[in-house]
Amino acid sequence: MQPYDYVLVSGVENINSVYPVLQKHRDQYREIILISSRSDLDQDELHRYQINKTVLRPILRENLIEQFSTGQRQERVLEKKKQVTDKKNKTTKRKDDAMLSANKILLVEDNQVNQMVATSILKKIGYQATVVANGQEAVEILQREKFGLVLMDCHMPVMDGYEATQAIRQLPGAVANIPIVAMTADAATSDRDRCLSVGMNDHMAKPIEMSALKAMVERWII
Repeated sequence: MQPYDYVLVSGVENINSVYPVLQKHRDQYREIILISSRSDLDQDELHRYQINKTVLRPILRENLIEQFSTGQRQERVLEKKKQVTDKKNKTTKRKDDAMLSANKILLVEDNQVNQMVATSILKKIGYQATVVANGQEAVEILQREKFGLVLMDCHMPVMDGYEATQAIRQLPGAVANIPIVAMTADAATSDRDRCLSVGMNDHMAKPIEMSALKAMVERWII
């Protein structure tokens, strides 16, 4: 059975016999139009048989055209609403994804005490932290997951923060521009300059205080 927009049923007395067939092939048509000479049709009965429209005899060409046109207009309106809804849903999802990634912070730190202190502060100020123990792990995870900010220790085994930052800046795509903030015990001006020279965005000295970390995160988070 080929799909149709409309099924025309002649006479309310015939709907009872053809309805089982129509139900069996419900996905093959859009609407049922009943052609009848009666104007006093039982609305409950029409609803029960899923009759969408009625056309009274004698059948006039313009009446049929009007019924078909009305259905097409309604279909276009519904399709337009669906497109608008889909667009809004996609936009909302992109915003949600962006907010989710912005709230995720990558903490690159090998010292367990510093890990606990930083993650505890981040949790208190409303951010989710993922912890890795060296620069190589940071480069690898940034190619798999989205983050809004990297908090980077400078002195770590395997790959230090300076090398890691340079490697991250060479990655393809938007991740190469992710904000990276150095967290180090080296607090001299020359240390800050070195951090900036390898591509870090900012520098903060340890030990970490809540107010300082909160201000730094809010300055750089996307």
